[in-house]
Amino acid sequence: MAEATSNIATFGDVSVETFTRFCQFAYTRNYATPTYKIVEVQQPSQNSTATKGESKFLTGIENGDNVVFLEPPTDPTEEDLVVDDRRGFITTKKSKRIIVRTPQQDLRKTLEKLRFDVPSKWVEDVCHVRDNTNDEEDYTSVFLGHAELYVFADKWGVLDLKMQTLTKLHLTLTSFKLFEARRRDVVELLRFVYDNENTRDRGDDAGTGDELRTLVMLYTGCEFENLMKCSDFMELMGEGGELVQDLMKMLLRRLG
Repeated sequence: MAEATSNIATFGDVSVETFTRFCQFAYTRNYATPTYKIVEVQQPSQNSTATKGESKFLTGIENGDNVVFLEPPTDPTEEDLVVDDRRGFITTKKSKRIIVRTPQQDLRKTLEKLRFDVPSKWVEDVCHVRDNTNDEEDYTSVFLGHAELYVFADKWGVLDLKMQTLTKLHLTLTSFKLFEARRRDVVELLRFVYDNENTRDRGDDAGTGDELRTLVMLYTGCEFENLMKCSDFMELMGEGGELVQDLMKMLLRRLG
């Protein structure tokens, strides 16, 4: 880079908070997680829900997550005991239960098992995250803080920092309780991530692209039904672009 020759680097497009976190990382190999904000939720819905990828079972009815058949009239036959790797049938004799694991569940497992190239000791020592507990905890600043630092690290080639931001954001998303009032937090993250001034689609035929987009879109695919109930999310979808293209690809994965 020219900066290496001149020994001068000008960061004209970075916030004070992001540069401060970069300095923390440079000296300590860690950075302080951005703080959440407490906001008053107006007229909370009695049906406000929080999802975290839980499995819900309805007897003999497909509910979008699983199909469960309880107490069949006869014991499972040998044919029933054959596991179909494509559709994920699991049979247990003890409970006489056949559970169908859907592509949506497989997508959630993919998200949870996602790992980035960071030392395991980092994950244990510095990549701790705080779980949100109620719908008044606005996590927009938390999500964007990690994402903005990722963009900085990606631009300037600080690979270790880039991987740490992805790890922290991943841990935050997988433990995040998506309350009705907090759907907007995820929408703001999507809006930032799919702004071409921040990240660009560098996808190729092998399916590789920007790692931040990949992570956030994987989470969006898992929480699609919940986010669909948010008017801000639907408005963002109406803008089209690469976000909608990637979402369609993700939904096709869910269809198996």
